[in-house]
Amino acid sequence: GLQIWGFSQGRHSLERRWSPDVIKELEDQCGVFQLWGVEDTGLIRDISTWSGMQAVAMRGPSHSAGVVQQASYGLSEKARPVLQSEDIRAIGDGRMLMKVSGCPHMFNMQRTPWYLIEPWKSQLRDPRQIFKEA
Repeated sequence: GLQIWGFSQGRHSLERRWSPDVIKELEDQCGVFQLWGVEDTGLIRDISTWSGMQAVAMRGPSHSAGVVQQASYGLSEKARPVLQSEDIRAIGDGRMLMKVSGCPHMFNMQRTPWYLIEPWKSQLRDPRQIFKEA
């Protein structure tokens, strides 16, 4: 088969060329999907869904105002996405989320530029320096 390696700054760059159905198909077929600096609310909602669900214990008050007034606390369990919108938006400099096809979990990973890694930084030239010289 043929695998395409595509790069996109975000869904907005894809929306200029393709329909939402085609964009969804492209995202579904990605072997590796890297995300950082996400602000698009639709993408945040999708990432939240992709992250899976977890059980959260919720403590809530209860009271009755009958002849004998009573107050109590109850404990209930609720399912919610592992990554909430505030978690996704907090992925900052030097971090990224990675979705890998066939893997049930997303990864929160360190993102390091190649020019900070030995031996690459001594073997390859930093493009910022190349363009300064030009």
